[in-house]
Amino acid sequence: RGVRVESLDTVAAWPPQATRVLTLKERKAQLMLAQALPEYTVLGQVPLARFIRVPTRHSYHEWMRRVGQLCADLVVCDALSQVVAVVELRRPDGGTGERSRRRHERMDRVLQQAGIRVLVWNEDGLPDPAAVRDLVLTPPPGLHCDEGAARVRTRPADVAPAADGRPAVVTLHDV
Repeated sequence: RGVRVESLDTVAAWPPQATRVLTLKERKAQLMLAQALPEYTVLGQVPLARFIRVPTRHSYHEWMRRVGQLCADLVVCDALSQVVAVVELRRPDGGTGERSRRRHERMDRVLQQAGIRVLVWNEDGLPDPAAVRDLVLTPPPGLHCDEGAARVRTRPADVAPAADGRPAVVTLHDV
């Protein structure tokens, strides 16, 4: 089977076309973040495997199988390219299917365990630019700063899952 797949000319069979990286709502959120946080870099559609790694004693192939297809909508980075926060744009409650919901929960769990702050914003109700800076840079209850680290380098402080067992994630209405 591998030989047959190798002989297929992908470019001829499926002519590639350039497309947008971000949706309209993601672009609006990215512009708002860039305006509110000019000293930070805002990247879009970044694979989790690009900014999270696991100990080498674990299988990299297995790690990629589990999270290799997951991308963060927007990633806010400091001047040293360290991730400060991940902003996820999601549809209002009930606007996603079960498969999408499970994917979001998996991504939230991975980011939380890596100590990366996740901000979930309703794609139809983005915060105003004046509030964005505080939303991104002010650690919420349950997160604290590492000793000697910048104020925004937060990690879980023994964060317990929510009452329903799901990981704690900072949503727009939590702030």
